[in-house]
Amino acid sequence: MIVLPRLALVLTMGFATPIWADGPMSSVEIGAITHLMMNQFDRPEAPLTVEPVTILGDSAIAGWRQGDMAGRALLRRSADGWAIVLCAGEEVLDPAFLAHNGIGMEAAHGLTDAARSAESGLGAELIARLDAFDGVVMIASGDAHDHGQHGDGHSSAAGH
Repeated sequence: MIVLPRLALVLTMGFATPIWADGPMSSVEIGAITHLMMNQFDRPEAPLTVEPVTILGDSAIAGWRQGDMAGRALLRRSADGWAIVLCAGEEVLDPAFLAHNGIGMEAAHGLTDAARSAESGLGAELIARLDAFDGVVMIASGDAHDHGQHGDGHSSAAGH
């Protein structure tokens, strides 16, 4: 019977496959980044949404929104797993900004191009919200709660 192969094809096509800047992205990697951000910033009174997540090598950009706030996180992977380096707005899509924060210029261009592509389906209003995050907040490993969490303190914590 042909039903099962067609059903498998429909199910496979029904789920978008996230893309790395250099190939298919593992849902495990996306899950690890989302889990990290949810553990640090999600609250019952202010749920966090993380999307899109773009990964190139050991660096990633993750868009996030929480209440009336939104922005982007720059993350790096080490032997210990993913860590949030900083939160910002449109600066994260500037290759020179990424290079200043430790990513090689070629990789920075690839990552920002892939992130812009991933965000293109979000719509202009949401992209404007991601861009509008005020300032750059450095996130020390494990210190996210000390920076006020998304939605009520990142912009006031700029410069930490």
